[in-house]
Amino acid sequence: MGTVIEATTISDINKDACGNLLGDKEVTVIFVLGGPGSGKGTQCANIVEHYGFTHLSAGDLLRAEIKSGSENGTMIQNMIKEGKIVPSEVTIKLLQTAMLISGNDKFLIDGFPRNEENRAAFERVTGIIPEFVLFFECSDEEMEKRLLGRNQGRVDDNIETIRKRFKVFIESSLPVVEYYDSLGKVKKIDAAKSITEVFEDVKVIFSSFAPKEACRSLLCDKKATVIFVLGGPGSGKGTQCSNIVEHYGFTHLSAGDLLRAEIKSGSENGTMIQNMIKEGKIVPSEVTIKLLQTAMLESRNDKFLIDGFPRNEENRAAFERVTGITPEFVLFFECLEEEMERRLLGRNQGRVDDNIETIRKRFKVFVESSLPVVEYYDSLGKVKKIDAAKSITEVFDDVKVIFSSFAPKQAA
Repeated sequence: MGTVIEATTISDINKDACGNLLGDKEVTVIFVLGGPGSGKGTQCANIVEHYGFTHLSAGDLLRAEIKSGSENGTMIQNMIKEGKIVPSEVTIKLLQTAMLISGNDKFLIDGFPRNEENRAAFERVTGIIPEFVLFFECSDEEMEKRLLGRNQGRVDDNIETIRKRFKVFIESSLPVVEYYDSLGKVKKIDAAKSITEVFEDVKVIFSSFAPKEACRSLLCDKKATVIFVLGGPGSGKGTQCSNIVEHYGFTHLSAGDLLRAEIKSGSENGTMIQNMIKEGKIVPSEVTIKLLQTAMLESRNDKFLIDGFPRNEENRAAFERVTGITPEFVLFFECLEEEMERRLLGRNQGRVDDNIETIRKRFKVFVESSLPVVEYYDSLGKVKKIDAAKSITEVFDDVKVIFSSFAPKQAA
């Protein structure tokens, strides 16, 4: 998932009396520690697959934040360049936000805490004590052999750097393991064994957790018919969605409307979304999908038009993965840019984005991001194309032909 947070400073974090973004959410956290080359990443992937945990890597989150280009990411990058340690509170805020976004309540936190200061800060800020620490024990010789042999071209896979990393782990991370061991909270794994043997030992430790269910979607028991409605700005999607709702009893869901409603609600999630949009960041697919799923459940309907979503291939893949739903088809409104531009400039609704420069940017985004979604479903024979340059009445006549297999909505 693309996990990012709102730009922040340490003083901003400290203004929050509680500091815990997770509020009253009951979560299970397992710290996963082990030296470089101990096989943590491989086993975390196995645990995610078999037990439905969300795997969070502090390092990955920091790199993603830097890559996002946010103010916070620039601050992190500058600190790393200067050889400074990123403050624990910054990393913890990233972890908390990723936990909120995931919608899960079971987390593997990998490679964190790296030292005692990290550990104390995590417990102080979040109020969470880990369920246990999963510690992968492995000799330096074996880890060194694995790192030198994995041939992934990583710049830190050379003997000098590897030994420095072992030294840092022993001096900084082992005291964390020892602290939790004194509390009876460490589960040790002999990581020198084969991957299969190690996972057999992991399964014994995780026997108290229910195996991952085949379906993790909120809509598991709901047989839903989903139609994606796509088309460029000004193609007339909204008008035709209203007609389909009126005549065929579908529920019309707009991802943009749901995000705006969540922001307006003043919820914690809404504030997070608002901050991301202000910074020009893309709201993670999982957040939008969770809003769509909740709206589908609340509607008590089983037929849905999802309008303007998925906006890109990442949205599409995430929707199918999270919900387990493949759309019945994609209703695609084809229209020349010149016609859509004329409509947008002529509709006189006072919208700030109805100016020629913004309109052309929106066309460009649609062509580069959304058309590949249409092309993907077209390759599966799942696109129904509409000539949207016609009049509203003529377009709806064509829509009715496509929807002829759906029973008309009964009069109240």
